[in-house]
Amino acid sequence: MSKRQKIELTDFDVIQQQFLEFQALDNDIGIVNIVNKYHCSKNEIGETTDHIKYDSYQEIFDKLLRDDKYTILLIDDSIITMQYIFDDNGKLLQHTLSFLPNYRQNILEDEEEMQEDADISPKEFSRRLSNYIRIDYGELGRQDYYHALVHLHIGVFKESVRMPLQCFLYPKEFLFLIFKYIYHLEDDELVKLECGLPKHCLLKDNEMKKLRMAFGNCID
Repeated sequence: MSKRQKIELTDFDVIQQQFLEFQALDNDIGIVNIVNKYHCSKNEIGETTDHIKYDSYQEIFDKLLRDDKYTILLIDDSIITMQYIFDDNGKLLQHTLSFLPNYRQNILEDEEEMQEDADISPKEFSRRLSNYIRIDYGELGRQDYYHALVHLHIGVFKESVRMPLQCFLYPKEFLFLIFKYIYHLEDDELVKLECGLPKHCLLKDNEMKKLRMAFGNCID
């Protein structure tokens, strides 16, 4: 091991490196269609979307697709967007990570059977939007238990659940979540998304206590 002092990577360094490694994903993971060039400045990496509601979903989705304002486009034309905000020292301050399912297609169908629908019933439209996921990290609107520092949104409806999470997510971790639990990809296809970087819990003690009460205490 070198006698030189070990250089500590900042959150910015780690996240930028993962964005760079995305460029090979269209070769490594079959459902990845296009990996976009990403916006990068001293305090920001990636791009986010406008605030999405049920009534605005179609308009925002179509605009993102038309203007190429996404991080990754999947083969079913579903969209992944990621935005990370940093302080001047490269410490992560907030992120917005979104998965927008293509409302024109049923992503649960076999790839060979996928067809875009010209006319979708409101019931089917709502069902397809139920896979929408957004994970926010940031102080804005923070409220113990119900609007934790890091929280997960599922669906675009006013009644949709907002679940607290212990830690922010790195880009690879968010992709792993989408590809494993929505698209059910096998582990051997996701090897290059394995991250395993240690992070501190960002929930307050009282929030963590209630989370354990909801999901139970686990011991090794």
